[in-house]
Amino acid sequence: MAIDRALFAAECVDSADYVGVNSHYLMAVAQLRTKISDVAIGGKIGPYAITQAIWDADADGSDLNLQIEFRPEDINLWRQQCLFASLSACRALNALLARSGTLPSAITLYREQFPDDALRQQGELQAALDATAALVGPAEQQVLEGWTDSAELLDVNLPAGMPAPDPRRATSPRGEELFVRKSPWVMAKLMDDFNLTDFQAAGIVGNIGHECAGFRIMQEVKPRGGRGGYGWCQWTGDRRQRFERECAANGLDSTSDRANYHFLKLELSSRPRYADSISAVREAKNLPEAVRIFEKSFEKAGVKHYDRRDRWATIALAPFKRLLPTEISRMIDPDAHYGVVAKAKAGNIRFWVVEEFSESGGQVLIRRIDQGPAEVLLRDTVVFPLPSVIVSAITEPVAVALQRDVEIGGLTLPARPASPGPLTDTRARLLAEAKACDNGNLVTRHVRGTRGGRLACAWAVNEVAQRALGSAIGGDLSTAEMLKVLIKQHREVLRENIAAGLVIISPTDHGRTGHVGIVGDLTTPTSNTVIYSNRSSRGQWGHHYTIGSWDAYYRHNLRLNVRLFRVT
Repeated sequence: MAIDRALFAAECVDSADYVGVNSHYLMAVAQLRTKISDVAIGGKIGPYAITQAIWDADADGSDLNLQIEFRPEDINLWRQQCLFASLSACRALNALLARSGTLPSAITLYREQFPDDALRQQGELQAALDATAALVGPAEQQVLEGWTDSAELLDVNLPAGMPAPDPRRATSPRGEELFVRKSPWVMAKLMDDFNLTDFQAAGIVGNIGHECAGFRIMQEVKPRGGRGGYGWCQWTGDRRQRFERECAANGLDSTSDRANYHFLKLELSSRPRYADSISAVREAKNLPEAVRIFEKSFEKAGVKHYDRRDRWATIALAPFKRLLPTEISRMIDPDAHYGVVAKAKAGNIRFWVVEEFSESGGQVLIRRIDQGPAEVLLRDTVVFPLPSVIVSAITEPVAVALQRDVEIGGLTLPARPASPGPLTDTRARLLAEAKACDNGNLVTRHVRGTRGGRLACAWAVNEVAQRALGSAIGGDLSTAEMLKVLIKQHREVLRENIAAGLVIISPTDHGRTGHVGIVGDLTTPTSNTVIYSNRSSRGQWGHHYTIGSWDAYYRHNLRLNVRLFRVT
């Protein structure tokens, strides 16, 4: 059936902005392939007409920087197809950039992304662009709150990429999300590798943020000559060629964090012309001075735009906190993006569980006694649950703290549910908090044991309840365990009495993974009512389900129960 085009446009804008592709292009592709319809025809499913074989081939997401993962059954969810198509377009774009060094036209990108349809005439894609162009602007107003982060695309022969950064205005807050997430890791690496202070490292990262629009644009959009700049620092000319050779020699994806930090470190360590930049930055006494010194000695930009570089540097420095002590961070893969999953302390002993985001990443359990040398106790794809031999080695209280108490955003989810909160107005309070946590205000990517937030639906509902009512519902990370708590301590509601603020749960059963969320404001028809829940592919709280799509997926497709509860 046809999908509401306004809703679809909003999802395209959201997905395209998150991944870093053009939302006009994303809309036009769906129009071209299915006229934005959610009907399976001849084995091709959903608005982008993707086969299960193609979907399954990419179902692991495999974009470690964006931490996106798809399940095979997600092919049936049109919102997930938007994200899938965005990531597919990004990969095709990077493949073309690697071959030609310039941004491809929309028709060239389409033929690269969909080789099964490579003979499609450019006039057909042009007609699809024309038919959907008017939908993108209103969607950007809704999703991006008035910002325009996708270049207008009116001709299939024009580049289908992100717009050139506009030095006259700031990037949208949503466009800063990737930078905010990555900059602490890059700063920590620079501080550890080159003995810099936090503001000196932020001065370097601020310059990088300006050059690549907050890690979102790897290829210079409007080069003045040749192939233009590429990578974090928009390396040009012979520097770009060296970067590409270094990536090829080491088997690195030139768009990855690993490749870009590797080459930045190489230049700053071993090439005298640029290594002098570090010595100069170490002399900086404040953030603006660090920004200007690095620009003059390393970037050497034609147009300085120090106000933009200063702003990115300020964004990097403001929330910066050391993720790990220097001696601990040096035990991690030297080029890997990492995050702290959990930490605990028992007397003079400290423990960290660190997750490495790299091609062969996993989790690491590290112990340090007093000021002695740190040691790796366990390294695996997933550390949790801790093996019994490790638990006995680090004492049970610490094991419990590492495995069950989760610290995120300054809040702690208790290991055991607290006593129930008051009955009065619990639905209204849960609903209000569910709305407040929407649009990226509750992030689950770094919650331990949840595979980057992909298994955090129960945790997220517990966190919303904790914030709204002062106590979690219970059940830890399991929907099946949460159901037991709901049955025992709370009040089940019949389907005909559905109301906003109720907990809706389809618990995991017989190997089929369930989900849990909070019902939004009721609409007519009820099937269009929004459900707030953790968004697995993003690792954050959102509203990607409705009652209708929840029923279609969990009740009819997975054949799981759908139950409603009022938290009392």
